[in-house]
Amino acid sequence: MSRNTYTPAQRYHKLQEYHAYRRQGLTAYDAAEKVGVPYITLRTWEKKEKKRDVRKAVMGALGNGAEIKAPSEREKLDGPRLVLPNGMKVYGPVDELIKVLKAVEGRA
Repeated sequence: MSRNTYTPAQRYHKLQEYHAYRRQGLTAYDAAEKVGVPYITLRTWEKKEKKRDVRKAVMGALGNGAEIKAPSEREKLDGPRLVLPNGMKVYGPVDELIKVLKAVEGRA
């Protein structure tokens, strides 16, 4: 099997095509086969895309001055850390951090 390299635009279109086949009722593996990309590769692309989307949403909601830092070993038990421009640190699961961001954005 040969390895292919795809541009971000090609990955986007392959994912769109894959999801179109899934909406038509094909199984994940059948849809991936029709697109011509292994299923596991498509899943990897999706995960990376979601991470990018979350990061864009976080940075957009907080504006300049916001930063996301990797937690220390002790802090890993509390989940990801979000540092707001005012210096406040928020720990927790990503879905909870998104709720915090929405609340902060609503006050702005």
